[in-house]
Amino acid sequence: MYRRLAFFVASMFLCAVSVQGQGVIGSLLDSLPDAVYWQDVAKKSPKSMAMRNRVWIPAETKDDASLLALSQEWAEGSLQPAQGADGYRQFQVLTEGKTIWHNMDVWGRFSYNRAKEDSTALRHQTRWNDDAPYYYGSLKKNQYNRETYKLDAVMQRSFIEGRLPLTLSIDYRLGTHYSNSDPRGDVKDMNLMMELSAGHKLSVLDYHVTGIWGYGAERVQVGYKNDKYSGGTGYPEYVNWYMNGFGNDEERSASIYYKDIIRRKGAALNVLLKSFPLSKLYVNARYIKEEQSFRRDNTSPQTYESLNDYTKNIGELDVLWKKEMNKNTGMYFSLWGEMVKGEDYNYSLLRNNYIYKRNQTKVEGGLSYKQANFDVFLALNDTWKADGRTGNQMDIVQVQYGLTTSYRFREIATNYLLLVELGFKARQAVKSSLLLSGVNTGDFGKTIIHRDYLYHTAPMQEWGTRWVWATVREKHNWSINGQLNYQVRGNLKTLTEKLLGEPGKSFLYTSVGVSYMF
Repeated sequence: MYRRLAFFVASMFLCAVSVQGQGVIGSLLDSLPDAVYWQDVAKKSPKSMAMRNRVWIPAETKDDASLLALSQEWAEGSLQPAQGADGYRQFQVLTEGKTIWHNMDVWGRFSYNRAKEDSTALRHQTRWNDDAPYYYGSLKKNQYNRETYKLDAVMQRSFIEGRLPLTLSIDYRLGTHYSNSDPRGDVKDMNLMMELSAGHKLSVLDYHVTGIWGYGAERVQVGYKNDKYSGGTGYPEYVNWYMNGFGNDEERSASIYYKDIIRRKGAALNVLLKSFPLSKLYVNARYIKEEQSFRRDNTSPQTYESLNDYTKNIGELDVLWKKEMNKNTGMYFSLWGEMVKGEDYNYSLLRNNYIYKRNQTKVEGGLSYKQANFDVFLALNDTWKADGRTGNQMDIVQVQYGLTTSYRFREIATNYLLLVELGFKARQAVKSSLLLSGVNTGDFGKTIIHRDYLYHTAPMQEWGTRWVWATVREKHNWSINGQLNYQVRGNLKTLTEKLLGEPGKSFLYTSVGVSYMF
């Protein structure tokens, strides 16, 4: 049913974005060639800010621009966290477009992803809710197949001579994830996020006040086709474990299913200062409270058994300053920060047991001059996890930095463009601590904690390059792109305990794609 619904939504969306509006091109952004707008790294940071704060999409996306893209990705290497995959292949279809329809800005994006992961273990999951305390897993490495449909849409209409804009944003996702050998996981998820904003445009600033509402669900079930594996006797790697905290693990061989009901509510404030010559300053702040309820259906009058309630408070600050001298020359500076605190209520212990904290800060800057672009960033990440029953604690502070440079060659051939991009990233743990109980934590929990601690504290470097060949015509352009990234780590930290898992030494990522821009 989910798949049929997704295809119906996708078909409606594809029909909608193919309708082109009659907006007047009057900004530097609208005058960019399609290949530069869709592929150039210099345009990505302002657009990324608008994707996070949807009220700015009309200002930071090009009118009457549409994209249809196909891509194939390959990745290989065991330099992964404990619950990562040692390799995967992913195919994606993506379409995106923006137009003006009856004086209303309309933007939409639809994507379909099909991935096949090799050698993934220790958690049956969707890969978007990885800090949640409750899940199932086993030591046996398995292959996972994933299909995800995602639809994003924004509509903005201004009233009273354009001074009072109203914005509606919708994000919808459906996912199916399953493993094809014992222990067989079957995971389904859906997520809906809606934002409604009311704004006011003045001569020196614009501001929007936003209400946020969301609902989601995960359904997880684990089973065995071969009964000899289900009991675990003689086959310890097939044993199903359930985690209810950070290292608080126990075996579970019957009724291996649960669902997670997710509710969100919050608010945001978005401000644009326009008093600077040729420049804009965006200041965005938001707060979201997310409540997750893990439960197992039964025949009781309540119809379910409560397992864990997990509450997250998320605060975010997003600042961007950009200055455009002309369509080929400009600069930007951004500051992004997020604070997350999660606490659970464990129904087995009848108290709070698990605490999760994550603080992130990222500073980024970029300069575009004619055909060349330069971008740098510096980030600080602090993640802390604790479990009350076991006494386990882990705290890691990382510094990340990187540089990306690109150049557009316009004289390769008539009406063609070649974009070459080179990048470097590095990561270093500047502070770390680990307390791991050898008595209260089983081999399943120790394997996860050991490998995650070693992975996140190891120094890493990554080199990457991306090449794009595109046509440069007024409309109906094509592009072909390829990307290669290689990641390698330094020495691992020394632990006194016997190691039950450690990350590999390298990871290689490649992709190719073709796009039609119209």
